[in-house]
Amino acid sequence: MKIFFFGPKTDIKNYSNAYDQIIEQLTKAGLKIFSKTESDYVTPISEERMAEIQAAGESVLLHVDGIVIEATAPDPEIGYLLAHAILQKKPTLCLYQKGAQIKKTLSHLGQKIPAFIMVKPYEKSNLEGVIAEYVKLFGIDPEYSDVPNIKFTLRISQKISHYLHWKTHNTKNTKADFLRGMIQDIIDSDEKYKKYIVQKKNK
Repeated sequence: MKIFFFGPKTDIKNYSNAYDQIIEQLTKAGLKIFSKTESDYVTPISEERMAEIQAAGESVLLHVDGIVIEATAPDPEIGYLLAHAILQKKPTLCLYQKGAQIKKTLSHLGQKIPAFIMVKPYEKSNLEGVIAEYVKLFGIDPEYSDVPNIKFTLRISQKISHYLHWKTHNTKNTKADFLRGMIQDIIDSDEKYKKYIVQKKNK
């Protein structure tokens, strides 16, 4: 999933750390981040594709799956982004730091906020949970994400290490890729686990 992230450049020194934290959590959730810096775009889209989009005069927002806005500091572009989100029905997260007043910003959403737009206060301690809730708008449960973002230390014997080296030699897979693939195959064939997941989701 490609996400456009916007944080106003107003008083950037006070907000840059917050922006970095948001981008870090979005990336950790397995989302690809598209954002605009002072002079250029930071994008998961290839340079060639980006050139085609700009040459066609298209908005880059047409080529992302969702939008995340840090709306603590007011900015005219926030209204434009929210209008685009409503028009295109793109899952959108409008974040503001706990205690901030953003009534003027929310006026762009009208009387009723659409279900695909989340407006959430946040602080560092709950940001990960807020992002996880947003990701669910795409039908993805972060708890069962396939993105390998959890570090796990595994001690193995010399014999196992030798086997992994032999198995992955002259292939494009790393030892970690091979082990992940084996575990995924076990998960896919484990009927008891599948039933457990279904029961857990239905609770």
